[in-house]
Parts: sequence; C-alpha cells; structure tokens
Amino acid sequence: MKQILSIHSPGRFLPLLFALVLALAAASGCAPRKGVTATQTIRLSEDADVTYHYLVYQELKNQLAMARQVPGSLSKAEMIDLRSRAVESLDIVMAHEPTAELYRDKAALFWDDEENGRKSREILREGLRLFPGDRLMTMYLANSWLIEGNSIRAASIMDNYLAQKPDDHLARERYGQMMVEAGKYADALDQFKLVPEESYTSETYYYRARAQAKLGQRKQAIASLKQALKLYPDFVEGLAELAYLHELGKEYDLAEKVYTRLLEVDGGPEVRLRLVNINLKLNNVDRALDLAMDGPKTKSFLLDAANVFIAEGFYAQASTVLDVLSGRKPTPAEYWFYKAVIANEGEGDPAKALGFLEKVSSREKHYPQALQFRAQLLNLMGMKKEAMDAVAEGLELFPDMNRFYILKASLLSSQGDRDAARTVLETGMAKLPEDGELMYELAMLLDSMGHRAEGLALMEKLLVKQPDHAQALNYVGYTLAEEGRDLNRALVLVTNAAKQEPDNGYILDSVAWVYYKLGKLDEAWQHISDAVAVTDDDPTIWEHYGDIARTMGRKKDARKGYEKALKLGHAEPDRIKSKLKEI
Repeated sequence: MKQILSIHSPGRFLPLLFALVLALAAASGCAPRKGVTATQTIRLSEDADVTYHYLVYQELKNQLAMARQVPGSLSKAEMIDLRSRAVESLDIVMAHEPTAELYRDKAALFWDDEENGRKSREILREGLRLFPGDRLMTMYLANSWLIEGNSIRAASIMDNYLAQKPDDHLARERYGQMMVEAGKYADALDQFKLVPEESYTSETYYYRARAQAKLGQRKQAIASLKQALKLYPDFVEGLAELAYLHELGKEYDLAEKVYTRLLEVDGGPEVRLRLVNINLKLNNVDRALDLAMDGPKTKSFLLDAANVFIAEGFYAQASTVLDVLSGRKPTPAEYWFYKAVIANEGEGDPAKALGFLEKVSSREKHYPQALQFRAQLLNLMGMKKEAMDAVAEGLELFPDMNRFYILKASLLSSQGDRDAARTVLETGMAKLPEDGELMYELAMLLDSMGHRAEGLALMEKLLVKQPDHAQALNYVGYTLAEEGRDLNRALVLVTNAAKQEPDNGYILDSVAWVYYKLGKLDEAWQHISDAVAVTDDDPTIWEHYGDIARTMGRKKDARKGYEKALKLGHAEPDRIKSKLKEI
C-alpha cells in the first residue's frame, strides 16, 4: 500500500499567524492598538511562538521531502539533523495543542526509515491512547507492521478496530487492500465480502480482482475489473490488469483491444511494446511493425522493440526496426549486437554474425559483451581453441568481470571437463569473493556433479549475502521440497523468489511443488496452472502438472500433463508412461 502522508492544514493557526504579525509589528516600534491589555499581549506572544514553530516544522518537513525525492542530495547526517529539528518544532506545537493529525505527521517523519520503524509505531500508539479509534492512525500502525512483513500483527490491529467499528466500510476496504499487498489474498477477499457492493469504488473492484486472480479465479477477476472500469473508464492500473489476465488466458484478441485502449489513455512505451507482442501472437505482423515504427525513436525503445520481434521469430521486421539506428553517428554498439543475433538465429549464419561483432571497437564500453558473444559463436561453430582464446582475452583485459570466469567454466563443462570448470569458478571466487553470480554458478555446477550438499551449502551462504537472490531462493526452496524437509521454510523461500520474478514459470512451478508437498492441493493447482501458462515448453513442469492433477482426481488434466511431458522429450519417458497407465 502506498504511503499516505498526512498534510496537516494550517487553517487552525490562521488567527495565530495574525497574532504573529501583530507581535512583529510591535517589535518594529509600532504602538499597540488602544485597549490591548498586558494579559492579551502575553497570550499573543505565546500563540505567536507556537505559530512560528509550526511554520518552521512545515519548512523543515518540505526540505526533508525534497531531499528524499533526490537520493544523495543530502548526507545521512544532514537528513537526521533535518528530521530532528522538525520533530523539535513539532513537539512544541503538540505540547500546546495535540491533535491526531499532528501525531500522524510526527510518525510520518520516521515512516521510511528502517532503523526507526519502531519509533514510528511508538508515536502512533501514543497518539491512539489520546485519540482512540482514529482510523488513519490505526491504518498507519497496521501498515507499519505489514512493511516489516508481520501480517499477523497488522491483521490483529485492524480486526480490533473493526470489532469496535464494524460499519466503517472504508477502513475495511483499506484493510483488504493491505492484505492484497501483503499477499494474503484469501483474507483480502474475506474483508471485501463484508463491504456492501454499493460502497465499492473502482479501487475496491481493482484490489478484489487482484486477489481473485492470485487465487486462480480469473473469470471472477475479469468481471471485477470490468466493474472497476465502468466506474472509471480511464483507470490505467485496471486496464493493465485486465489486459494481462486476457493475455494470461491466451485471449489475445481481447488483450489487444484492452491494450489499444490503454495506449490511448497512458501512451507509454511499455504498453506499445505489449501491443507489438500481442499483434505478433495474433500474426498481425504489419500492425505490429506499424506500432513499433510509430513509437518513440529513442535507442532504448527501438532496441526493446527489435527484441520483441526477435523473441517471436520475426527477424526481418526486427532488422527493419533496427535500421532506424543505422544512420546515427556513431552507430550504437547495440545495433551490431542485434544484427549479430539476427544473422545467427534468423539466418543461421554465425560467420556473418562474427562480422557484425568485429565492428564493435575494443574502445567501446560494450566490447566485453562483444567478446563474450564472439566466444559463444566460435564455440557453436566448433572452433573450440578460438573460443577459448576469446575468453582468455576477456580474462586478461577484464579480470574483475565475472562473465568470463562463468563463460570459461561453461565451455569446459560443455566439453565434459567439469573438474576444470569447477577450478575456474573457484579461481573467480578467490578474485571476487563477494560475487553472487559466481557463487550461484559454482553451486549449480556442484549439484550437476552430484555434490548436492555442497551446492546447497553454497546457496545458503549466497542467501546470507543476498537474501533477495531469486534463483538462489528458488534453488534452496525446491531442493528442500524434493528432499521432503523444512517445507514451511521452503514455501517462504520460493514465495519470496516469486515476488522477485512473478512471471518466471520455473519459480511458479517451485511454488506449486512446495504446496503439493505440503498437501495444499488447491494452492498447488493454482500455481502450476500459472506456471504452464507462462512456460509451456518444459517437460518437468508438465510432469508436475500431471502429478498434481492426478492427486486431485483431475484425470483429464493429468493425462494432458503427462502427454505434454512426453511430447516435449522428458528425460525419463518410461516413468511418465508408467504414470499414464496408472490413471
């Protein structure tokens, strides 16, 4: 849930501001108006002091907000000093007249500081003691726990509030939104069910749709999004979610219509690229090319568009898009990369691809990538020595780049010399001990050599260094599931991996497989269905699809999964055939 900063209106202080003007006038030598008593003068001075500190607080808060928007504009010490002075002035105002709004403002000063999350909660709890039942403070407090991943504490706070105020539908709606953001989709739907539909806003329908989609209720999610768009036809997030759900269901014609509408509303390059991709899936190649050519002429967009055509196998159109860059001086190095890809993959001419790569000068910043690609092409052409020479050049010129250690190990491994590959990766790690990719590659190599325990230990070490490394999270979680141990931890790991890469079919498969091992079949089916929708060419994923379906009694789906696994060349066809016979 996005942070909502309370903007305290200074209207309450306008009389005090007028008093400050009077005080300043008096200090300038202007005589006070006839009839003003000494008591009144003292009162005006006190009020003026409060107003002054409120204005100081506002100015410091604004400076702090601006500094946060431009990371690095102020040092950490300067940021802390700004906040300390803001708090000091705000405390003076609150001592004079505390309000719920001011408590929320004070808590917000610490809201995005990881080291002071507890301080923010202390302020909110103090505010709630003085102003029990304040909706915004309650939601702020709950949200602060969600940010730290403690959905149980957040839910407890909101449940207690709603037990006292069951008819606060806005708070219940926000509670549902919090649960969606926390990944508690069933809990979110439970809250939305308690909100009368006549109170729904476009956002309510949108968040309900997100929860429904995550629970595998795609049709219901689409219906909810259509309701949201009835209320707000230009709802960008709603259009994007609807288009994605149609795309996920391979309803490309419907997705194309929604993306077209989204392009009219939003007009961003990402939407245009999705439209290009959808039209290619519909075989509307000319329409896709027109969309690409009518887009921004920036290098980044043109390269991304070319990549979409390449990914779908339309190499001639990719070349047409790229040629917009060919007239620029100097020609971008990326142009030659993509031309090399087209020559190799589209024309089957690796020698021509090498010719394009030679146009990338050693003085170019992209020369390391060209060298790497050249080594891969040479290896593909059977020129093993020349490939190793290119890698050796890379190691000599760029000894601190992990890619050349990884590439050399890969080449050695492909030639059957895994021991030498291991030595190369260990050499790289000795040179770059904190490099997560080298650690990951070595762990995967160890696993492939039959040293799973060593590989797992190395992956665990990697997660200590990089807790959000999606592939390591996935590896450890899936390995634990395969070994049938620590399944609750395995679920946490693969779920975190899916948060990092929500469209990775292999990770979605791991989530499904852990749920399956836990006996949570509905959740397993939801995620394995998502996995095959995203990655439909992997035999192991289809085997898992079949296993989950068979356990659920979905015989038709089980057959489908096993037959797809066989068709895609499963490494153990006899085992799959045996499973088919058992249905």
